[in-house]
Amino acid sequence: VPLVVSARSAEALTAQATRLADHLETHDLRPEDVAYSLATTRTVFEHRAVVLGNTPADLARRLRSLAITGASTGTPRVTFLFTGQGSQRTGMGRTLHETYPAFAETFDTVATLFDSYLDIPLREVVFDPVHEESLNHTLYTQPALFTLHTALHHLLASWNIHPSAVAGHSIGGISAAHLAGVLSLEDAVRLVATRARLMNALPAGAMAAINAPEADVLPLLGPGVTIAALNTPTSTVVSGDTDAVQKVTDHFTALGHKTRKLTVSHAFHSHHLDPILDEFRDAISDLTFNQPVLPVISDHTGTTLGQTGPTYWADHLRHPVRFHEVLTTAAQDTDLFLELGPDPVLTAFATETTPNTPAFTVLRRNRPEPVTALTAAAHLYVNGTDLDWNATLTGRPRVIDLPTYPFQRERLWAQPPADLPRDLSGLGLGAAEHPLLGAAVPLADGEGTVLTGRLSLATHPWLADHAVFGTVVVPGTAFIELAVHAADVTGLDTIEELVLHTPLVLTARDAVQLQVIVTGAEGLPGGRAVEIYSRPGDGSADWTHHASATLTEGGPHEAPDDLTVWPPVGAEPVEVETVYPALDEAGLRYGPAFRGLRAAWQRGEELFAEVALPEPYAQDAAGFGVHPALLDAAVHLPALRGLADVPEGSNRLPFAWNGVRLHASGASTLRVRVVMSDTASLTLHATDPMGAPVVSIDALVARLVSVGQLKEAGPAPENGLFQVEWSPLAPGQAGRQGWAVLEDGELYDGLREAGVTTSLFADLDSLADAVEAGEPVPAFVVLPVSPQDDPVTGAHDNAERTLTVLRRWFDEDRWHDTRLLVLTRDAVTTGEEPSDLTTAPVWGLTRSAQAENPGRVLLADLDGAARSLEGLPSAVAAAVAAEEPQFAVRAGDALIPRLAPLAAPEATEGLGWDPEGTVLITGGLGTLGT
Repeated sequence: VPLVVSARSAEALTAQATRLADHLETHDLRPEDVAYSLATTRTVFEHRAVVLGNTPADLARRLRSLAITGASTGTPRVTFLFTGQGSQRTGMGRTLHETYPAFAETFDTVATLFDSYLDIPLREVVFDPVHEESLNHTLYTQPALFTLHTALHHLLASWNIHPSAVAGHSIGGISAAHLAGVLSLEDAVRLVATRARLMNALPAGAMAAINAPEADVLPLLGPGVTIAALNTPTSTVVSGDTDAVQKVTDHFTALGHKTRKLTVSHAFHSHHLDPILDEFRDAISDLTFNQPVLPVISDHTGTTLGQTGPTYWADHLRHPVRFHEVLTTAAQDTDLFLELGPDPVLTAFATETTPNTPAFTVLRRNRPEPVTALTAAAHLYVNGTDLDWNATLTGRPRVIDLPTYPFQRERLWAQPPADLPRDLSGLGLGAAEHPLLGAAVPLADGEGTVLTGRLSLATHPWLADHAVFGTVVVPGTAFIELAVHAADVTGLDTIEELVLHTPLVLTARDAVQLQVIVTGAEGLPGGRAVEIYSRPGDGSADWTHHASATLTEGGPHEAPDDLTVWPPVGAEPVEVETVYPALDEAGLRYGPAFRGLRAAWQRGEELFAEVALPEPYAQDAAGFGVHPALLDAAVHLPALRGLADVPEGSNRLPFAWNGVRLHASGASTLRVRVVMSDTASLTLHATDPMGAPVVSIDALVARLVSVGQLKEAGPAPENGLFQVEWSPLAPGQAGRQGWAVLEDGELYDGLREAGVTTSLFADLDSLADAVEAGEPVPAFVVLPVSPQDDPVTGAHDNAERTLTVLRRWFDEDRWHDTRLLVLTRDAVTTGEEPSDLTTAPVWGLTRSAQAENPGRVLLADLDGAARSLEGLPSAVAAAVAAEEPQFAVRAGDALIPRLAPLAAPEATEGLGWDPEGTVLITGGLGTLGT
């Protein structure tokens, strides 16, 4: 049975096939039910694959390799190629006859029509090995091939495979013509039977294929031998008297050319056929020859076939088959060749002549026929042909549940920068040069440094992949990384000790500020103390103390273990596929960034692991000493084993580190050796894949943390809400020349009183006429929008009028260097005053137009104060200079809108339920509404 899989991308196709393979291996399913469900209940996408098999295990194995795949760009143009004499074999089509009724019915119908011309029933000759010798006689060969061609064509048609053109080789040319409507089935059978009878009565002759071009063969032809076929530019067939053919063949064999004697009883397409041509022409003169309804490429002329008659088919019998010209002509309008015949012959010709056009065959000698036929169909399907796969199935399959589509998620949002701008000197700060930190402040007395940063799941989204009981917790390895950087800044190389006091919890919306304070360590000459704090990003709460560390100059120390031999000698493999599901079940959820455990081994008390940063996080490794996600993955297997005695509702999290040394920075892959002294402590040494030391930890101790402790450690939430505030805009130097006002005489008078040189026009059309007549193009055109008495019709009229002007404005190039000033009255609220419902919609409409056409339109709102109209020219000049698209003028002052944080409301008691009040029901009569 065929299993068809499709997807929107190559990655999704592989994922879909893998899901299906897993499903087949874990469920007791009938293959025909799986095939039927895939064929009839799934959407067909561009990327496609087909696998063929008999058992669930066989199909699952093939699904994991996907041998037949392709990407469809549309329905391909397919040219059917029908084979000629010499390709026949006993039993051809027998298994298809037993399997597919569409094939069997057509085969039997055509064979029965031929039986009136033959001594032995054609079906017996084709299927019964007893009649193998008869099948190779022309009398039976040509009817047998025509019958097979026709039955194959009908089988493919039942699968919704139809040709865009057809062609054939010798007898195959007649099959092509019949299927293109040139001859009815009865007339085609009569033509083929007559042709076979007359040819079979001819004296014996010979044919041979020579691997040489026509130009090399022609000079060697003498009496009794001629060219019978030109199959490819380098494959020529000669035909004629046996001795003459042998002489030419021997010549080319001696020159090292490949030659082959054909399995035929007569010298076709040679002078041997001359005695029967008149009789053949007369015998078919009363047949009806129609215009083709499908393009047929003639193997007699190498061009598209037109109207034919008895003379054409006599010439077709006598003259050479120009098949390489058929292929060259067909390739101009085809995407695929499909050979219909007992064995691939023409596909080899097509591959040599037109190598850029794929060629497939429906049947192959010594191959199961349903498999080869379905394989050919599969190749067409993956290239874009829409098959009726249901028609390929036998029995009574049923629909069953199968794995759903494997959506390939891709983040399309721009990634915000994780760090601050590097040049902070203007703020009196230095750059921290670290992905988790933004700035550095060396203290003036030289005794310390403060490193600052800001963390959030928006700027550092990989942190969201480290969650404990559903709470995102900054991993302890991030504090190690911060302390390592502090050591670099102070010229030290060892974290003598780091202790975590409180977990740092992140929420999806809120950011936190970080401070890493480095000072002298009391009682430790040359050492440094490090304290790490955080507070909410808006500064609304006090600082929380998360970690303390001591940094020292470690001096000489032993190098980490030699891990150049990998895996270590004597270590036994450890299953790692179940590690993350088990940790997840225990409440430790690791997302993609932290799932770095690739393989593990054990040797006595020692655990060995290979960990790597997954893509795309590996590219960020160079910015860290050691990426926190990579170092965290190094202890995931020990972490799982440490959960064996943990009470429910708690987990072990790293608490204290001792003797941490970083030997090399920027690693993205580690080889790790861990020794657990008990379930809560361990030592660790890690190298790069070449065995060079990267990091070592003398001791790491974990402690129990409960769900309640994590919730208590969560940050005070930021408000996160904003409101619009109107800020003053400094007045500009007013341009008082070249204004034009549309419709509003009162506004026109006011602007003239304010000293603006302006003109009044009835509408935009009259202004355009004036410009056409030679008036200068104004610098600003003012469209006034005033409040209306009726709130409904007024709002509609104002919006419609504004829309009409905006469309005209953007459509006409004459206004490209002029600003349209849409001037509303009381349309927006800048404080406590209410907005007017008839002018407010114009602001939304115009702001949309501004977004689509930046720089072409200004949007301003006036109040009723006389000073506001006087201040309008200065406000316009200021807005243009500051590139402010919208502003309001209140009491003569220009204001621009800005977003500002909304102060958190004071806590109030909840409103009581008033059964007599108004209730808004959302959701209608659905679940929420009821």
